Amino acid sequence: MTIKLIATDMDGTLLTDQKEISPAALAAIAAARAKGVKVVLATGRPLPGVARYVQQLGLSGEDEYVLTYNGAFVQNLAGNPVIEHPLGYQDFSRWNELAVQNQTYLHFETLNHFYTPNADMNLYISMESFLTHMPIRYRRPEQIPTGIEISKIMITDEPSKLTQFIKQVPASMYEDYQLTQSEDFFFEINSKDASKGTGVLELAQKLGIAPDEVMILGDQGNDLSMFKQPDFLKVAMGNAIPMIKEHATYVTATNEDDGFAKAVRKFALGE
Repeated sequence: MTIKLIATDMDGTLLTDQKEISPAALAAIAAARAKGVKVVLATGRPLPGVARYVQQLGLSGEDEYVLTYNGAFVQNLAGNPVIEHPLGYQDFSRWNELAVQNQTYLHFETLNHFYTPNADMNLYISMESFLTHMPIRYRRPEQIPTGIEISKIMITDEPSKLTQFIKQVPASMYEDYQLTQSEDFFFEINSKDASKGTGVLELAQKLGIAPDEVMILGDQGNDLSMFKQPDFLKVAMGNAIPMIKEHATYVTATNEDDGFAKAVRKFALGE
């Protein structure tokens, strides 16, 4: 088996708990790329939210890619989308109504902007804005253009309150959207056609890479779609949630113990 594409989650996987790429991970990626292996970040973040990591890895240009917004978009590093699965205004309206009913917080992101209809923003909206490197724009629902293309909608709140909100989500919404809880305080809504697993598979097809030549790494619920792809080599981090480990081909060390680098050297470099 030859690995030609590595798709990796970021937080809790490639990154340490301090949100840094370790020297060992940088070296492993450089060695893999020197062998011709394509390395792709697969994240819930937008492109601005991964810019410094892309720069660290030396990725640039039209033939390097990042999977953003949990697979709603795959963009080349010239900034152009090559795969798109956006949401629309009606999707925002539907979820905002549910958020208002449950007195919780909603925001959404486009390729270039970050919006919330909540004048009283909570800590978690500010946290996501910081992580994505996009300033918050407050807009009342009637101020949002009806033709808007939305990359991702998020519900954020204290873990106990978010758990209660999730219990109120109708079954029909699970049928109409890709829904993932990426943190105790983040609930993410994407197009039904968008997921990390689908995005990686579509990109591999575009690049002429077979599914069994793809290695994926992850740790959280928004990585599950990658772990459900039958032919990928699936590596769970030692710190991954149980559901991810159950679907893994291999469980590596934690993100704090260079689990990413160890897995890349084992499977992509054959060391």
